[in-house]
Amino acid sequence: MPPTRAKRSLTETVEAFEAHVLGQIDPGPWTPVTDYSIEGRREAEGIHPALIREVFQPLKVLDFGCGPGCLVGLLRELGVQAEGYEPFYRLNIERADPLVRPFIHPTFPTTASHDLVVCREVLEHVPLKGGQFLDTIRRIVKASTRYIYVTTRYAQRPSTLLGVDLADNLDPTHITLLHKEFVRTLFVLAGCQSRKDLEDRMDWMGKGRCLVFERC
Repeated sequence: MPPTRAKRSLTETVEAFEAHVLGQIDPGPWTPVTDYSIEGRREAEGIHPALIREVFQPLKVLDFGCGPGCLVGLLRELGVQAEGYEPFYRLNIERADPLVRPFIHPTFPTTASHDLVVCREVLEHVPLKGGQFLDTIRRIVKASTRYIYVTTRYAQRPSTLLGVDLADNLDPTHITLLHKEFVRTLFVLAGCQSRKDLEDRMDWMGKGRCLVFERC
């Protein structure tokens, strides 16, 4: 029996996706485009830190890719034991508030020691090629004992589940923008179950960018 058009379309989609991966450039270091002082972020975050505490009731939080640690500082003000991991530590520690600096780390935890791992506005900076994107997801999942809370930028009008944008008009270091449901699938394959009920609660601004998972 000859292959159906649907099968040929899937093959073409996979080949296009692979071409994107092979042609993808690495981003430069992230450069803040808004005010990333504690006070500047306090206004931008609004109820978000309190919502994290209310929805997840975490005992210990890790902010994966925390930048200058503003969310870490705001959570600690609410009595949450929060700390951050920042791969570009040298660039960001100088931007961090002096009171937050002791809680920002350049090394990633080797064991699952946080019941909530937050990963906000990070995945869009991570290249697909070389397995870096999947490795990042695995590390995020491995660090959590229970919940994972993710926000990222997605492909604007993907025609398939494997649709990917390699740029947007917001930030030149946004190089990996995938279909939201594909990102969800990657976390499920890494050992999580989707918690759409908690996503609805976290999406207080109605932007549809939240993903929430619970370790299986």
